[in-house]
Amino acid sequence: MLQTLQTTALPSEIALLARNLEQQAPGQYRQETLSAVNEVLAMAEKDQLAGSELIDQLLALASRPAAVEALQNARTLLGKRQRN
Repeated sequence: MLQTLQTTALPSEIALLARNLEQQAPGQYRQETLSAVNEVLAMAEKDQLAGSELIDQLLALASRPAAVEALQNARTLLGKRQRN
């Protein structure tokens, strides 16, 4: 599961893997989950992924206030770029 988390670009898969890893080992894989989210966000910023739907999915899986704030900021930036 951890290897898949480190290689997937699908927010829904990240969410599922993060939940499963959290159930198996609470707190142990949070950094890996945040890294996966950050990688997907970087891809989105480079227009390598779909826009706001991606951010909505990532927001659904975020459990830390700092991660939620970062994702909300990314959503705002992507929204501005899509309008221009």
